[in-house]
Amino acid sequence: MALLSLEKFLLFNPTHYHTLTFISSPCEEMGSIGFHSLFRRVGLESSMVLGLEPALFNGSLISSRNGNRWYKINIQGKAAHAGRFGEPFVNAAHCASEFISKIHLLNEIDKKTKVNVGSIRSMTEKFNIICDHVEIKLDVRFPTLEVRDSLDKAIKSLLETSSVECFYSKQKCFFSLEIVDDCPPMDESESSYCLIDTYRNILTQYEEESCMAEHSGGAADINYFAHPGLITIDGLGPKTRGMHTAKEVMDLDSFYTRQYALCDLLNYLEKKKLSLRGEDYEH
Repeated sequence: MALLSLEKFLLFNPTHYHTLTFISSPCEEMGSIGFHSLFRRVGLESSMVLGLEPALFNGSLISSRNGNRWYKINIQGKAAHAGRFGEPFVNAAHCASEFISKIHLLNEIDKKTKVNVGSIRSMTEKFNIICDHVEIKLDVRFPTLEVRDSLDKAIKSLLETSSVECFYSKQKCFFSLEIVDDCPPMDESESSYCLIDTYRNILTQYEEESCMAEHSGGAADINYFAHPGLITIDGLGPKTRGMHTAKEVMDLDSFYTRQYALCDLLNYLEKKKLSLRGEDYEH
């Protein structure tokens, strides 16, 4: 969609005032590993970043995003036969279960804070063997870096203060914690409001219903570009529903309306010859 918009824009503007950089990560759904430093550098060198993630389910643009952190947690206990008494053991599955039941309380939906256990795995497949190892994949969503750091402390504290121990030796489980992905939030930027309004006005030429600009709990590549003062808009892609599920669908009409609107936005910026600094941007 973005390439079609660029193609049409460049057809009518072979020489243009602004420098345009198009970036598409080949591993975006896995966190764009290896590209984060590039994104940050390009963000610092840019005056505006337009994100082509799909619009929200109601067609809204995305004015801010949560950050996310992925934890891989390994809990190590001590195996033994489940029926024997007097033999030391520490059940890693029990430790993991206690941790998961407590971590659920860290969810504060009204404050845009979510924790989610995406996977629990153990190599123990027997009924009568004490589970000695569990791996947990944990997804944490946060609106600010301060909330992220607070959640990090809470997660580590819950692991360190587990009540699960050997009945005989009082030995507890050992754990290791690896941060697999650490994406910062994209803060709502006042410098973006005017451009968002301009795009919304353009879009009314192609869609009957006016779109809004809202917060999204999902993180995206644009989070790494964002910094104070940068003009950012995301969700310029087509309308979708059921993202990341077998029932994901795209509104095909919106693929074209959003494509036309993006091209018109680029034309608008070209005609205005704006400096694109947030403090200089006006209608």
